[in-house]
Amino acid sequence: MGPAGRFKPDERRRLKKLTFKLKFLREELREHQDQHDFFRLEVINVLNELRKYISDEKSTDSTDTKESAPTSLAKYDFERNNLESNSSRDDEASCANIDYSDDPELRKMRMLYRKIATLTHPDKLQHMDTLDESEIEDRIQIYKQASEALAQREMDVLVELAIYLGVDVELPISVKIKRIEDQAERINGRIKEIEESVEWLWGIHFDNDIIRVRIISAVCQHAGCNVPDASTIMTFLNDFDKRQKKKHQRKRKVGERPKKVKR
Repeated sequence: MGPAGRFKPDERRRLKKLTFKLKFLREELREHQDQHDFFRLEVINVLNELRKYISDEKSTDSTDTKESAPTSLAKYDFERNNLESNSSRDDEASCANIDYSDDPELRKMRMLYRKIATLTHPDKLQHMDTLDESEIEDRIQIYKQASEALAQREMDVLVELAIYLGVDVELPISVKIKRIEDQAERINGRIKEIEESVEWLWGIHFDNDIIRVRIISAVCQHAGCNVPDASTIMTFLNDFDKRQKKKHQRKRKVGERPKKVKR
């Protein structure tokens, strides 16, 4: 074992402990993203129904002048910051088209990527019976991240993913520990961002009409449309909830998690 691989027993334990901590943080982030997406769809559904509600009200109030509803509500969408990328297939194609022959650094990246892919490629995972569902999801996500990192030539990202997987990387143990700590810090920051998002606030306050009214008002204002008064929004929400119950759609309890979405 070379100098880069030497470490004290306490450093070994610390690295292992931090890696397990990072594993659980990654799982927590995936759960947060699933809930965030679920809450987001709820809000968009409510906004679309509000647009129809306002349109119906205006057409009822005036037969001479038919004003259109604030269409910006229908067009409004939330910014999505998700670790998963829909362009993973494009990234894989880009990896295949990179010429590694003349660049030693790219060859190193390719070799590291292959080591990561051996542990994370979906075809390989089919034969790994010892992994549970959450570990399979984690590795599929790592494979997508690694493909994107190689396509973007981001060596640091590949190194961090390799360290997390336990792939041999010629770095001092102190550097490996720092890389794991950096990943954990970024994921904690992402979780905090999700918990401060409009969608998340809507989801955890689903049974609080006062907060729901404030959220809808803020979203309407952000969308650049006329903001309905609080009483109009409250009346709409009451009507909306009644119609949902008539459709036999069970109202989600405060803080209840949606069913886990398989990736």
